[in-house]
Formats: sequence, C-alpha cells, structure tokens
Amino acid sequence: MKRALLLVLVCLSFALSGCGGSSDPDVERAKAIVRLSADQRQKALVELPLDKQLDVYLYAATKVEPPLVLAKEVASNGPSILLTVKNRLAAEADDRRFTQLMLILVAVSASHCSLEKRSDILDIVQRTIPRMKEENKETASHLLEAIKHPDKQLPPCS
Repeated sequence: MKRALLLVLVCLSFALSGCGGSSDPDVERAKAIVRLSADQRQKALVELPLDKQLDVYLYAATKVEPPLVLAKEVASNGPSILLTVKNRLAAEADDRRFTQLMLILVAVSASHCSLEKRSDILDIVQRTIPRMKEENKETASHLLEAIKHPDKQLPPCS
C-alpha cells in the first residue's frame, strides 16, 4: 500500500510539474532552439525539415515573451520555403499566426526573390485579409504591400 501511494505521488508530482513523459517533443525542440544564441539558433533551424522550422518559428513568435521573430532565419531557405509557407497559410485559422507567416514572405521578397507573380500565394493572403479581425487587417494589409512591393527588385520566385 505504501509503495502504491508513493508511486501515485511521484506520478502526480511529474504531472503537475510538467516533467512527465507526455510533453510535446515539438514544443520541447522549439524551447531548446529559442534558448540558443543567434548563430546556434540559425544553424539548428536550417537542420530541421521546413515544416518543423515553421513550428519553431511560430512557437517563438506566439508563445515566447517577448516574441522572438525568426522570419529572416526561416527565410534564409529562400524559395524552397515557399510551398511550406503557402500550405500553412492556407490552413491557418489564427490571425496572429497568419501574419507571422506573412513576415516570412516579406523577408523572402526582400532578400531572395520577388513574390509579385506568385498568385498562388498572394491569392491566399488576399482572400484571408477581409476575414480577419479588424485589429489584424491593417497589419496584414501592410505586410501584403511589403510582399508585393519590396524596397529592391529581385528576380521572380519560381
């Protein structure tokens, strides 16, 4: 009986402390990467598959206080990140996360290639903005303009 009580107390202690085996490995990975120095974080991010990079990026931008925006780091993938971002944009229901994903597009269009002719991506954004809450529409609209009209002209993204 004593042994069973001890086991229950230990299990309860782990559950309450969040140290049990049920923690999300993606969240744990994101937390570990966020704690790294900027150079180490960049290296750790690019070693992950593109969809996992977006998971870490969204975690850092929406769960860390103050938010840690890693748009440039994720955008360093160049055009190869675009399909993954496009798929996430199409599936994203949260306005804040959607605008965070748009920041990656801004970074790509500012440093790698022009998204001006990527109607597949721009259409998703343009259809979503009107459905956003008022407080997010203006930000998203400004980001869309930055995506469509970056400071310097670059070759089109393929």
